[in-house]
Amino acid sequence: MIYTLTMAIRIALFVVPAIAVTGLVLLLNGLDASAGIAVAAFGLVAVATGTALGYFADRLPELPQARRPHRLASMHHGD
Repeated sequence: MIYTLTMAIRIALFVVPAIAVTGLVLLLNGLDASAGIAVAAFGLVAVATGTALGYFADRLPELPQARRPHRLASMHHGD
């Protein structure tokens, strides 16, 4: 399967944060980190993920819009 650049970016925007969180959990468990350090680390991952989503959101093409149902002419009364 051949991925275009936009599809690769879309996949990366979901896969990279998941891998980062998994690695962070393993690292924090290995270091026996306190709850405060864990909260700060996950906060940094959340900020980085949000920044990446915001940065690349303008560069991705729009998704196709669902068709809106057509209104019937009889529903538009001139009264």
